[in-house]
Amino acid sequence: MKIPERLILTVTSGRSGTKHLSRILGLLPGVSSLHEPEPNFVPKMLSAQEDPRVATEFLYQKKIPALAAIKQKYYAEISSLWCKGLLQAWLAEPSLPVPDLILLDRDLRRIALSLFRLELTPERTHNGREWYLGPSAKTAILKVGDFEKWSDYQLCYWYALEVEARKLVLGKLAAVKGGRVVRVDIEKLRSLRSLYGLVRALDLPRPGPGEIYSFLWLLRKKSNSQGSEKWKCPYEKNQLADWEAEVVQAIITNGNRCPQAG
Repeated sequence: MKIPERLILTVTSGRSGTKHLSRILGLLPGVSSLHEPEPNFVPKMLSAQEDPRVATEFLYQKKIPALAAIKQKYYAEISSLWCKGLLQAWLAEPSLPVPDLILLDRDLRRIALSLFRLELTPERTHNGREWYLGPSAKTAILKVGDFEKWSDYQLCYWYALEVEARKLVLGKLAAVKGGRVVRVDIEKLRSLRSLYGLVRALDLPRPGPGEIYSFLWLLRKKSNSQGSEKWKCPYEKNQLADWEAEVVQAIITNGNRCPQAG
């Protein structure tokens, strides 16, 4: 079963600009870029934390057949789900080509606040449990105790840190196997210079005048939509900082090196 010659995947938390990045990559010549496409891994995601074979079966039964339908040479799939079992299963299969990875960054507090605002709290809300991993996950890298006492914001912040740890692990594994690994801060992908840097790093086709115009229009549209956001955080910055420090200390106390703490 033939899949695209070049496969680009993301390791990211979600609420990090995935849809925006997908649109940008989709502007490039010969690149097919999809944001969280079907088949959807969500129904299998939690069971895959208990049994990695679930993710492997999903790859061969669902995901790889879907990839075979992609006709373009370059295919980017931008999703927060890959780092929750699928990418680990993919990299464990010697017969599969090594994908290139984009480690998609956004300020951790902004990620956590976005999750909190939308009631996507890991462990607690319906969609938070369905789409996002919590500290009780068997595959969690950043083990902690007594997280049940945490605020919703702290659970969201822990999740953002957990994905940072997964970026380090999965990025290193893909690089060792020969994949390109590129770190992208979505807040800095706002100029032609940053676009060209991403194109060079991933060895993708350079955009032509039409694609450049579309990129600049997309940036303008994104900037206008951000300006319309009215939500105000109910907590003071000092309270958020104290909660974040508690999460970091809990991670360190349990013998883990916290990505945010260095």
